[in-house]
Amino acid sequence: MNKRVIIAAKAKPRPTGPADARVGKRADQKLKRLSALYSLIGVIGTLLLVIGPVGAEAGEIIVSVPGIPGPYCAYGAEKRLLEMDGVQQVILLWQEEQIRVLIEDGSSVTPADVKKAFQKADYPYKYIVSKE
Repeated sequence: MNKRVIIAAKAKPRPTGPADARVGKRADQKLKRLSALYSLIGVIGTLLLVIGPVGAEAGEIIVSVPGIPGPYCAYGAEKRLLEMDGVQQVILLWQEEQIRVLIEDGSSVTPADVKKAFQKADYPYKYIVSKE
């Protein structure tokens, strides 16, 4: 009787050749490109955040609301502003204590119209309307 003995051996590492090296380099290059792209997106996003709220656009009316107590206080005014023809968007900037009213191009919305909308909303707190 022939007895076979099977001995488990540790697998030898697979030799790496030039093809494996090329695949590794390509993956590294793709990873570097992707990292650079994400960095660029981060820089652009940061610039937009920093530059965006600084100055008013031509079609923009700024309402300063110092000490505004809560977002629900601005909701009524926001609703009235959005009902107006020519108002494109209303943005509440909490930390700057501002409400920015973006006006469509060619619209005749004035700061006086915005004041009327605040009065119509019965907004009880102090506010200052300006166009920059």
